[in-house]
Amino acid sequence: MLLNSDRLSHWLVGAVLGWMACLLLVHIPIFHWGLGFAIAKIAISVGIGCVGQLAVTPWLFSARATAENPAGKIAPNVLLP
Repeated sequence: MLLNSDRLSHWLVGAVLGWMACLLLVHIPIFHWGLGFAIAKIAISVGIGCVGQLAVTPWLFSARATAENPAGKIAPNVLLP
């Protein structure tokens, strides 16, 4: 398997590759060729979105359900037995 969903690094690589593909296949054709925006402005906007996703991804990765954490909670409930 090329990407393993149990590794945070693969989630981060997938996010970066997704933003790059979106930039090349959607944002540049629509905003640069169609509307005439500068590529630098488009790249900065996409970069901000990518950095935002990279900042949130570790939290989402830790909140997912696994064999050790079947409920998918962020932290185990240590107050109740």
